[in-house]
Amino acid sequence: MISNRAFLTAVFSVFLIIFLWKDEVTLVFSLSFSLLFYFVFSSVVMQGRRLLLLSFSSYFLFLFLIPGYAHYMSGNYPFEWGYYQKNDVFDAALLVFLFLLSASIGYFTVGDSEGGSYVEVEEEVNKPFFYLFSLLVVLMLGSILILGGVDRYLQTRMEAYLYSNLSTIESALFFQGPRVLSFVFVVYVCVSLRTFSKLTVFQLFCFASGSALFIIFNWPAGVPRFYILGYILSFCVIAFDFNNKIYRAIYWICLVVGLLVVLPVLNFFTRDKEFFFEELFVRYLEHGDFDGFQSVINVVVFVKDEGVQYGSQLLSAIFFFVPRTIWSGKSESTGSIAAENAGYLFTHVSAPLPSEFFVDFGWPGVIIFSFVLGKVMAKLDTSRIFKGKGGGIFVAVVFGFSYIIFRGTLVGVIPPCFVAIFTAYVVFKYGFKRVEKYE
Repeated sequence: MISNRAFLTAVFSVFLIIFLWKDEVTLVFSLSFSLLFYFVFSSVVMQGRRLLLLSFSSYFLFLFLIPGYAHYMSGNYPFEWGYYQKNDVFDAALLVFLFLLSASIGYFTVGDSEGGSYVEVEEEVNKPFFYLFSLLVVLMLGSILILGGVDRYLQTRMEAYLYSNLSTIESALFFQGPRVLSFVFVVYVCVSLRTFSKLTVFQLFCFASGSALFIIFNWPAGVPRFYILGYILSFCVIAFDFNNKIYRAIYWICLVVGLLVVLPVLNFFTRDKEFFFEELFVRYLEHGDFDGFQSVINVVVFVKDEGVQYGSQLLSAIFFFVPRTIWSGKSESTGSIAAENAGYLFTHVSAPLPSEFFVDFGWPGVIIFSFVLGKVMAKLDTSRIFKGKGGGIFVAVVFGFSYIIFRGTLVGVIPPCFVAIFTAYVVFKYGFKRVEKYE
């Protein structure tokens, strides 16, 4: 029997094809839109929080596919270096469609986890861990701040790319790592303070120092806007119960408002000199932050020119902590090498996840790794393990930073995402004492 979701998606697909089909590229675009419509609808009506389904569908619909379609139809891409052959654009569109199709098969073929219903009996802060963890984090971040200097962090992105001349390890140590570590620490302290019956001087010190460090390391004018988006989304997951379908529907409304209003306002503070409300929608479609589809085209062209990299990009991202002095063949980021191959003067650009799979493993890699990605997202979304306050912090951080991972490039984003997710997992395992039972 055909489900309501499948029937509505089929009807929607027919209308999309009729409305959007101008050539073979727009036909593939319409099929990708249909898949994402199914994702969006499912993220609201399915049981459970479905956080990764939310982030996956929202990123690839609003931050990737809609701007990409607009760029193709207008012929104006965010970065105007070079002309793209029609067959390269078609290959990029087909690549995205296969990525979405394989991920959807992987995700929707996973059922809910086995086991009884979860009942939280008792939960309290693990005080020895809280004191030790807080002390170590404050001392570590304070030391980094002293070494780097406060003024170095209180700059806008247009005044200087703070870590553009640093190695991957130095960038992770002085900027990316402290940013996300201070964020997870503040979240943990805030959640923990709510459980204490009586606040002590040390606990208040942890909150005050953690907040100050977070503000300095994440100075709004200097931090990438996708970090701010990740922070906001993580706090929303902690504050609201996304098991409730109403909150998931509200999320979609807020996302649209955020893209059309909040991000342009943030852009005004970090880059622009002028701000015009009447240009919000145009700026959303034309902004360089939404260059994902163009970056995929660049990677397709790069693979055609230079060949598949056979895992070197992925390995360089995973082993980011290995210095280039030891590993001379360590790769630059996928976005950078593809942009350089395309003739960009500015190569600090994204490489969305489908292009990362393609540059390393070609068409088979896109299908296989996308399917595995869908499976992993479904397992995390349906798992009964990550419950309680510690589990809530972990899934919130994964949700917030998943946007950064989807956008890429992996060599650039894996270090901060690893620090954030690993720290959140440590908090989940040891930050709280819980008594559970299954009925």
